[in-house]
Amino acid sequence: MCIYPGNPLNDFNFRDPKVVEIDGLEVMLIASTYNGICSVLAYTKRDNEWVFSAVMLQDPDATDCASFECANFAEDSSGYCAIIVSLQDRPRSEGKRRR
Repeated sequence: MCIYPGNPLNDFNFRDPKVVEIDGLEVMLIASTYNGICSVLAYTKRDNEWVFSAVMLQDPDATDCASFECANFAEDSSGYCAIIVSLQDRPRSEGKRRR
């Protein structure tokens, strides 16, 4: 596995890169943890390289899951936006963990 040297993460807990268009820009969303918090990171393309841009979403209350996964972006015709994620390894109500 090749880890991008410009990656701001101090660990290897990142998942499921997804390239979407936001306001006319190509943005790569990566589900991850950042500083121990479930997060979605955004990278934009500059000079044909992906550059870390921002933490798009964090949930400090999501302490019962290992990471976000499967990040996606949706926007409707009126301009409302949503980032959609799944919670990796979160316990289910019957006590089993979702893998």
